Amino acid sequence: MTSPTSPSEPLHDLPGSSTDAGTGPVVAELVEALFDDAGPLGAHRDHRAAWYGETVGCLLVEASNTESTTEDLISRDHALPVLLAGRDRQQVRAARDLLAEDDRVELVGVRLPLPQVGALAAAHLLAALDFTVPAWIELSPASGWADVVRVLAGDGAESLTLLLDDASPIEAARLLRAVIDHDLAFRLGGADLPVITPDGAASPSGGRRYGVLNVLCAVRAALNGAESPALAAILAEPDSAPLTSALRRMSEADAAVARGFCTAVQVDDVAAMVAQWVRRGLLTPEP
Repeated sequence: MTSPTSPSEPLHDLPGSSTDAGTGPVVAELVEALFDDAGPLGAHRDHRAAWYGETVGCLLVEASNTESTTEDLISRDHALPVLLAGRDRQQVRAARDLLAEDDRVELVGVRLPLPQVGALAAAHLLAALDFTVPAWIELSPASGWADVVRVLAGDGAESLTLLLDDASPIEAARLLRAVIDHDLAFRLGGADLPVITPDGAASPSGGRRYGVLNVLCAVRAALNGAESPALAAILAEPDSAPLTSALRRMSEADAAVARGFCTAVQVDDVAAMVAQWVRRGLLTPEP
């Protein structure tokens, strides 16, 4: 399968895209607290203390692992931001109560799935929420997602965790376009997200794992008015230069607006993700 855009061509609907990747790091506003860390607490603590610590966001904790996580906390941990995830709301509530008693952590949100996709399921979930912290509702490009987006936008209090894995580029693009049109913030979820979308399809349906740089660029293009076909090409782009050139040309204001929509991305290995950004010159290690 060939790339949707030749390596010798820029992505014309992406502002700043060029065949020349450019040089130098991106603005700090693009990467500050970008990486939700799905790794262990000990490694998370090391990431926060490293030179790239400002790129590290929340520690993603599964509700079923909350007790073991609290046992691993140490005295110098203070108000460590935690995003709590779980499929069982009762279990999440119990985990929330446990974390609320510990000033070494700060619960900044909960991440929950929809029992089923559709307007009614979304409305029932919103009515049942009582977590006193923001909820990030998991949503993939499955049938019925448009109703969920509409209900959440009408509620105005909750946000989304987008799970784009195994969706075709156009399906993922349509969901992203609708989320931005409805002014909804989102986190990008999914296991082992790549820095750039791999070349070729990952499944017979044409779905794949979408790269972090691709999603950030697609958000930038969508905010500039690009429609779903153009966003699909950006999401599927496997070549670095058309993406990194655009990211390098984003101003502080552009980056802040883009991050107002894509607030964070799930990362299983923060150090490995950072190394990929460094290899492309998008981040510069401090001496």
